[in-house]
This record gives sequence, C-alpha cells and structure tokens, in this order.
Amino acid sequence: MKQLSCILIVFAIVGIYADEPERLVNGVSAYIEDYPYMVSIRNQNNHMCGGNMISDRHILTAAHCVYPIITDSGLRQSVTIVSGTTWLNSGGQVHRISQMWYHESYNPNTLGNDIGLIKLSAPIIFNSRQRPIGLPTSDVKRGESLTIVAWGSTGFRQAVHNNLQKLNAKCMLPDECQRYHQNFMPIYTNEFCTLISYGTGACNGDSGSGVIRSDGTIAGVVSRGRPCAVDFPDVFTNIFKHIYWIHFEWATKLNRFALNIVGLWPKVDENACDRFLSDLRMIFSVLLILFVGIIPAIYSLMRTWDDMMAIIDNLQFTLPLLIAIIKLVVVWWKKIDLTLALNMIADDWLKAKSKKEQDVMIKCSRIARTILIFGYIFMVLGLNLIVFLPCFGTSLRYVTNITDPVKILPLPTYYFYDKDQSPFYELTFMAQVLLLIVASVSYISVDNLLGLLVFHLCGQMENLKERLINMRQYKTFYDGLTFIVQDHIRLIKFRIQFL
Repeated sequence: MKQLSCILIVFAIVGIYADEPERLVNGVSAYIEDYPYMVSIRNQNNHMCGGNMISDRHILTAAHCVYPIITDSGLRQSVTIVSGTTWLNSGGQVHRISQMWYHESYNPNTLGNDIGLIKLSAPIIFNSRQRPIGLPTSDVKRGESLTIVAWGSTGFRQAVHNNLQKLNAKCMLPDECQRYHQNFMPIYTNEFCTLISYGTGACNGDSGSGVIRSDGTIAGVVSRGRPCAVDFPDVFTNIFKHIYWIHFEWATKLNRFALNIVGLWPKVDENACDRFLSDLRMIFSVLLILFVGIIPAIYSLMRTWDDMMAIIDNLQFTLPLLIAIIKLVVVWWKKIDLTLALNMIADDWLKAKSKKEQDVMIKCSRIARTILIFGYIFMVLGLNLIVFLPCFGTSLRYVTNITDPVKILPLPTYYFYDKDQSPFYELTFMAQVLLLIVASVSYISVDNLLGLLVFHLCGQMENLKERLINMRQYKTFYDGLTFIVQDHIRLIKFRIQFL
C-alpha cells in the first residue's frame, strides 16, 4: 500500500508539471537508422518513456521515469527496454533491466536533477540500428540548434505516434525560460528549455527522450513542461551539467552500496528521517559486532588462556572484529568531513577539464574499483569457507572441547546460555553469519573508501603536474600560477581535512 501511494504521488506531481511524461506534437517522421541510440522503455510492452543508449549496457533517461520502477518491485518485473526499431508495434530487440539509479539530489516534488541511469542485464549488440550516442564536451549555448527525438502524440491526451518523431528547436537558457514560467514551476541552472511555436513542441508521455546537438552528442533529456505545446517552453535536463554525476556514480556506486548497509554513506540532501535511519543502522552494526562477536569472543579467550593454539585462533577473529568496530566509530565520527571530501570529488568531476585530464581521473577510479571488486571477491570466498564448513561438522579454525563442545559455530565464542540446544544453536549461528557479513563489509568498505579518496587525490596531483608543465594554456603566467597554487592548497587541505 505504501509503494502504491508513492507511485500515485509521483504521477500526480508529474501531472502538475507535465500532466504526463513528455511527447512530441507536430513532429516530423524519423528513422532509427538516423538515431540508433533511441530506445523505448516499456511496461508490459506499452511505451512509457524514452531513453538514450550511452554504452552497450547503459541507458540515460529521466529520473521520474525510473523512480516509480525502483520503488515498486512488481512494476520492475514488467518493465523492458526495446532498441533498434522505428516502430512501437513491431521490430526491435527486448532487453531486461539489471539495475537503476536516479540522481541523489532528485526531488520528486520539484523534479530537479531529473536524470536517471538504467543498466541492462546483457550487453546490446551494436549495428546500424543500435549504437550509443556520445556525451557532450561543452555546455549548450543560447540559440543553439537542437533536435528533439521521441515517439510523440498528436496532442494532449491524443494517440501516440507509432513511429519515431523529431523536432528542430533553438536552445533557451534557464534565466529566459524562468520568465515564461514565472511562479508556475522553478527552472534550475542545470536545465535548459526550447520554445518552437504554438501547437508544436513536447507533450504528455515521452520523458527521458534525447535532445541532440549538431555534433551528434546528447545535450539533454526531456523533463517536463506545460501540456501541450501551448506556447510555453519545454524543460530539459542539461546532460553536460550532470556528466559529473554519471562519472561520479560509476566511480562511487560500489562504495556507496556497501557503506549504506552500515549507515555510513553521507547523503548531500539527507533529511532528518534519512539521518535517523542511517544512525540506526550504524548503532545496530556496532551492537551486533560488540555483543554477538567481541564480548563472547573475549570471554572464550579467557577460558582458553592456557592453550596457545586456542589463543592464536581466537585472536585471528577477535582482532579484526575490534578493528572493524573502531573503523565504524571513527568514520561515523568523521562523517561530516567525509561529506566534504565526497563533495570535493563530485566538484572535481563537474569542473571543465580536458579529455586527457578526464582520462586520468577515470584511470584512477578504475584502479580503485578493481581493488574494491577483488576485495569483495576474497571477502565472499572467505565468508563461504567460514560459514558453510561448520554445517558439515568441520571448520578452518582450531576447535577444542572448551570452545565447541558439541556443535561448531563459525566464530570461537562463549555465551551465557546453552548454545548447543535447538533453537539456540540455529539462532546463534544466523546471528554470527549476519555479524560476519556486517563486520566484513565494514572492514573492507572503509579501507576501499580511503583507497578511492587516495586514488582520486593521485589523479588530481597528476593533472596538476600536467597543468604546471603546460603553463602556456593560460592567458598569462600569473593567472596560470595562481590557479595551480590555489588548486595545490585545496588538495593539501583535502588530505589534512580527512586525515
């Protein structure tokens, strides 16, 4: 019921701003061979949104297209992506969805930061009808020629065109666009608009479709507008202003997923409820490690103090648990500084940079991701050995009659109750498995987060060195030296601030 309410609220909000997701009015017929990156996002094979292929597994669209899908697992099962066809009723290849994201600062009440990503379960095979579109390397300009490509209806609440449509338009920047809409809806600086003429423009139904520049790159995705083609500008999410989010999402999503589990990932727009839930997960993780793992393990250590092998076996589990809980507390204590550090990383992705500088940042992020992935692989292998071997009456650790008189547990612990009796043994076993997962994620994720920060810092220092070598790119030597010194000071503060 809660999920249904969320979905109804989202669609009601869309109705206020765009009545339904955008579609084109009075468009011109287009063909998929000319726009092979266009895809149709469908629910039970009914077109619901447009999307733009940016790699063999990633679709760029609007946040309000993926938001209801993410919040409703039932809806997610019926949603597919269709690529490689001009027509909605025939042709194309069907793809299943693996993962979805929307911008962390997306607000369904105002539709700001209206950008989302979809990852497919299997890669798309490129051909003349299926090919990715490039991301922009510069921002849109006032009056720039653009082409809106979408499957469009003939008018407000009218039938959908069966074939792909396009419209040529001129770019309108946010300040001018806001004067048209005034208090009806806010226009953000990371958006732009188009206004063609009365009776021609966007309408209800095709949010997420692409706005294309003359160089063939994507400038924006359809976000919202007043229905339908009534001489008010249509609003689009500016992709150039959100490229940092696309790269930042790729660079940090594994760290964010893991640290969210234990409530340590800071959110820029975190409200009181989110903060409470994060703190609650953090407190639960600490209490779980402390009372299910550390205290029983220390008591077991005291009982086996005269057995050197048992002491060594105990410490190889107890010490990592102690380190994990120390890491949790320290990172939680430094969460504000961590937020500033992550904001700095996001700002570095947002800044205008050369292709070479961007490649350096991607290379460093790729190294950090590779280390993170290998860390998780070894973590999963280790957990499997520790957890599943006791199910067959054996264990990798040193087992004695004192620590495990009857039934073997994953960890060398001693509890005040008889853990060998059912259901205490099963409950204790499951508690220890949960403890191992939380402690392992905490231990590895904090290290990998620091690795992400270190590799990002290395990339920025490498870019700083290149700027110093190529001082001629600046108008004057003084301007170049000033910028380089200020950036160097910023990076030094970044290191000192977090450490």
